[in-house]
Amino acid sequence: GEPDRPHLTVSMDVSAEGMSIYTDRPIPKDTVLKLSICRPGSLEVFHAQAKVRWSRKAPGGKTRTGLHVVSSVPPGSD
Repeated sequence: GEPDRPHLTVSMDVSAEGMSIYTDRPIPKDTVLKLSICRPGSLEVFHAQAKVRWSRKAPGGKTRTGLHVVSSVPPGSD
């Protein structure tokens, strides 16, 4: 609906190559997302771009979306 509006979500299964997140609705495959990521307990933010690989129904009416990180900037580098 609003592609440039920030959304807060929970990530899981995080690796160097990607992660999955919970979303309110499916995001089309190959959509590129801009991410700002904070580790728990840290105020440092790193920025990344990720491409949607898949979206599946999840409990509670949510969607679980798989992302592949295509680029990232470490904290303090931007």
